[in-house]
Amino acid sequence: MASEVGVVVVPPRDVMTKGRLNPGMMLLVDFEKHIVVDDDALKQQYSQARPYGEWLERRS
Repeated sequence: MASEVGVVVVPPRDVMTKGRLNPGMMLLVDFEKHIVVDDDALKQQYSQARPYGEWLERRS
């Protein structure tokens, strides 16, 4: 795994998924559940956590 901060060497057998994060994208690694949560799932989870649409309608 690499970023502008540095590189972490991961053995190929431990790689669950490969890809690229573009600007505005998120990634969550849950070390307790041993899962990787991708951008779409994170945004869906947090966008549905509160009634943001309703709040925006009230403020408009």
